[in-house]
Amino acid sequence: MSQITNDDIAAGEVNFKKYNYSHPTYRFRKVVASESGEQVVPTSTTISTTFEIPTGVVFNLAESYLNFSYSIPAPGAGIANQVWRDTYGMINSISLYDEMGTYLCNLNNLQNYIKVVGKKEMRVTDLLSRDKNQNNIYPCNTQDTHSVLHTGDKMHVGYLESEYLDHSTVLATATNHILKVPLSDFKNTILALDKDIFLPHKFMMTVNWGPGVKAAFRSTGVLTPQSNPIALAEDIKVNNLCLMIAVEENKGLATKIKNMVLNPGDKKFQIYIPYVTAYKIAKDKENQSISLTFTYEQGQRLQKVIHSAFNRVESKNTAYDCDNSDGKKILRYRTSINSEPRQDFDIRCETKYGDDYMYNKRFLRGSAILNSGVYQYNWFHCDDFTEYPAPGEDPCAVPTDNLNAGLPLGGPEAAANGQSITWSSDMTCKVAANDDMPLYHYVWVVGQKLLSCIGTDVTCK
Repeated sequence: MSQITNDDIAAGEVNFKKYNYSHPTYRFRKVVASESGEQVVPTSTTISTTFEIPTGVVFNLAESYLNFSYSIPAPGAGIANQVWRDTYGMINSISLYDEMGTYLCNLNNLQNYIKVVGKKEMRVTDLLSRDKNQNNIYPCNTQDTHSVLHTGDKMHVGYLESEYLDHSTVLATATNHILKVPLSDFKNTILALDKDIFLPHKFMMTVNWGPGVKAAFRSTGVLTPQSNPIALAEDIKVNNLCLMIAVEENKGLATKIKNMVLNPGDKKFQIYIPYVTAYKIAKDKENQSISLTFTYEQGQRLQKVIHSAFNRVESKNTAYDCDNSDGKKILRYRTSINSEPRQDFDIRCETKYGDDYMYNKRFLRGSAILNSGVYQYNWFHCDDFTEYPAPGEDPCAVPTDNLNAGLPLGGPEAAANGQSITWSSDMTCKVAANDDMPLYHYVWVVGQKLLSCIGTDVTCK
């Protein structure tokens, strides 16, 4: 019988090799916003609050969360509050930057981004672990009675689908909630990158709040949000606002990461981070077209382009209407890169064809978007130039962070050479009589940048 050597791979039952394992240990540190006290979120404009990220510590943004409570005043007699719960309706944007204007994150149009991309990139197992009393984007936990769509129709998947609206159980009552918002919910940003980070000087995180009309509305029926919908007219009050940041308590790991920054040798602190650029484009008529050109400002590589079409009325019960069931908004479309079509045929969205779901289905395996009905109600198209892991592949086979992937955009020197990528989408929209199909097209571009922290210098490009 041959002997097992150190070079062999042995089954667990006969493998007695010892391994050294390093792991993080986190402790939450409470950071209060510079604007202390109650924050009043207006109905039609925005306000901002800023947190100063602690210096001198190693921390993990993806393990951190934003904590706050909010209150929506009671409506009049016979009227119910309807609060959007499948997105963060009162948060307009979030950014992370230093005093020199170096941005590590600048996520705009955040409410619509979470509505679509947040669920596309959330694992269904994560969804099922979330609780209504603390989180947004949580499972409805009812078959169909209370979880209705903005049209009043029933949801698509009993018990498992994300609840869309939180209905007042009694008419003319105020709405009060406490939320803990994991920064990991802001997918495709450094806030969701599960890595220990040390920043050598002061950084700030700014949250822009509002407008309130995108957080809630009112109707004359508890379970009928489509019944005489009314735009929110009162301010929303936010209290107990703080950032709970996960600080590394493993002193050995913290010292090692600090030394990579402050005493760089062969191991420099350089990591790839995703960076989202947001676009909001108004279009109408039957034939609509979008064309966007990306350069090194989006990053060194282009990783994803995610597009969704929303109702132009961004208040009342249509604030997040991106429902494209049976081609309600877009009948067919085709995307291109530098005028080269990405598809050999028009993608048809009517139910009898279902090309759009079949094309994007590979991006939904294991996600919180459970079937074609949920997909159509949270409609998007994604051009993914990384596609890792490949459909059906073990996600452990390829690391999903610090991986150089995507279409090259070059660096600052590429601008002089005209290096760029133009993405476009040509659409045929469903136009009824006396209707020019006015839409807001939201496009989120995920680029890849290189974050370098060397000494006291921080660059992100």
